[in-house]
Amino acid sequence: MQNDCKSAVVTPLYKNKGDTDNLNNYSGISVLPQIAKLFEKIMAKQITCFLNANNLLSTSQNVFRSAHNCESSLHEILTEINQVRSKRLIGLLIFIDFRKAFDVVDSKLLLIKLSKYGFDALSIRLLRNYFSNRMQFVKIDEFQSSLLQIILGVPLGSFLGPLLFLIFINDIVIYLNEFISKLFADDTTIFIKGDNLVEVMEKFQQSITKLLNWCSLYRIYINWEKTKVMFTSNKRIIAFPTKEALQVTVDKVGRIEVVQEFKLLGLTIDKGLKFTNLNT
Repeated sequence: MQNDCKSAVVTPLYKNKGDTDNLNNYSGISVLPQIAKLFEKIMAKQITCFLNANNLLSTSQNVFRSAHNCESSLHEILTEINQVRSKRLIGLLIFIDFRKAFDVVDSKLLLIKLSKYGFDALSIRLLRNYFSNRMQFVKIDEFQSSLLQIILGVPLGSFLGPLLFLIFINDIVIYLNEFISKLFADDTTIFIKGDNLVEVMEKFQQSITKLLNWCSLYRIYINWEKTKVMFTSNKRIIAFPTKEALQVTVDKVGRIEVVQEFKLLGLTIDKGLKFTNLNT
């Protein structure tokens, strides 16, 4: 792949959430040359065929995939909440926000994963070339930055970038195999349930520990300010932890905020499934 096909114009796109002066609330959308888009589209189609033929992608991932949609995953989450409440159990949902996940994908680690998934030497060589000597500059109106080399990350806005990210994050489900997990690209929801609060909190701590182990291994970071926890139950007289009481004790992470509702994929889910807030 020629180097002049690897240069991207990056446009910051506001996520419609948070302070507009905070750069972390923007996503960098890459605009590539037309020939590069065509090349990536062909590669993405071949990679997708290989993944589907060998059932390599987790069924928990429902974004950037054909014949999959977010609505089905939302329905599964709502069903789990409803079952927990009807059976008078206690449920806990962890809404995880990864910090700039697309921008920190390590291509060397990704190529190792691809090799483990059965990609042959020629395919690995082609993708190694894809990641080498990539360049980009940021453009806002008439202003633009200097051209710089990309060290980490996959281009968001390309055909191949999101697919490669799905592969990179795919095995997080294996690390969290004891829990129900739903992946929406870089947003992950973990569902935990149990008979009592002590059991649920023990499972919560276990899930955070396993999650942090995965993050440490693949150098992905969690945005704890945007990561939330929500309890749900039909049990009476239960004092659920509040944001002042709930604390993650591993890796000096600190506190995670407990919320009464959370907006997931445009739908505001509340702990009692009342759906009183329809301002989605």
